[in-house]
This record gives sequence, structure tokens and C-alpha cells, in this order.
Amino acid sequence: MSSWIGSGGEGEVYEVVLEDGRESSQRYALKWYYPHNSTPDRRSRLSTLVNLGTPDRRFLWPIDLAVADGNAFGYVMQLRQERYRS
Repeated sequence: MSSWIGSGGEGEVYEVVLEDGRESSQRYALKWYYPHNSTPDRRSRLSTLVNLGTPDRRFLWPIDLAVADGNAFGYVMQLRQERYRS
């Protein structure tokens, strides 16, 4: 399940719910890049960030890449807590 959160110059952000097959589910943000921003260099840099891990748990940091057919991609991160403002 997913719902649109917002968009900007690089792409769109969705809230996604991942079911684990049990009674619990987890909510994340998925940033999906527009095709003209889905460059091999960007994908490589994001992969490096995912592999390095967050420098501090307070950062909203890419935790995994999301890839579709072709060159389409984005990344998954924790949702910003509601107590924080845009």
C-alpha cells in the first residue's frame, strides 16, 4: 500500500506500508526519482550511502534502494516523525 506525500524537482515521495506476513506492518518513505534524474551516477552514490549507513540515528538516511525495470529507481528511508515540521 502507498500514498503520495509530496513532490519536488528531483522526484516524488510516497508513504509505503510493508507487510511482514504477520499482524504488524512498517511505514516508510519512498523517494522515487523522475526519469531525467535517474542517472547511473546518482544510483551509485545512493548505493554507497546505503552501504555506509547513517552517521547518526537522527538523520533521515537512505536505508535501501528501490529499483524497477530499466533505469527507474529511488530509495527507502524512515518517515519523518509528525512532531517535526517541513
